[in-house]
Amino acid sequence: MTGLDTVSINDNHSVVSVGAGSSWLAVYAYLDRLNLAITGGRNVAVGVGGLTLGGGISHFTARVGWASDNVVNFQVALAAGALVDGDISVTTLSRAIEEQDKVFDAFTDLTAATPFDPYISLVMGLLFNATTKAWTLSNWAVYAAAGPDLAAFRQLRAIPSLSNTTGIITNLSTFANESLMPPL
Repeated sequence: MTGLDTVSINDNHSVVSVGAGSSWLAVYAYLDRLNLAITGGRNVAVGVGGLTLGGGISHFTARVGWASDNVVNFQVALAAGALVDGDISVTTLSRAIEEQDKVFDAFTDLTAATPFDPYISLVMGLLFNATTKAWTLSNWAVYAAAGPDLAAFRQLRAIPSLSNTTGIITNLSTFANESLMPPL
């Protein structure tokens, strides 16, 4: 699927077309230079196709829904070789494939809205260090705007922490790549 890695945007920058084999790092880097974002993976290790077909929790989920909620078109390759486009939900897509074509080969492309949202996202992770045999609860507070809304993080910053990177200003591709963690 990695050969299906195209990323393109329409003329008025309202929708982006993403190949199912694209990486979130490539998608975010492409959109960063246009000052746009897509509702997609919080970490570059998660694939575009799998995350989107699985629903897709994003930094924008609280405001605009899951990644799959923002898809305006899916392109599907059926076992017979036909490419089918449809502005339908993941649930409808799954049902249609089950009923019409018993052998589903591949989801090849999606087209999604490109909202840039200035609201907060909180990502929580439970991490295990195999060397120290210790568990750590990690929180990544993200304010997806031109600058951090420090007042929004006031109560979170009041909690004692081992480290604090509140106030780092970066783009989505850098943040998603920085948070790449090895599997537990």
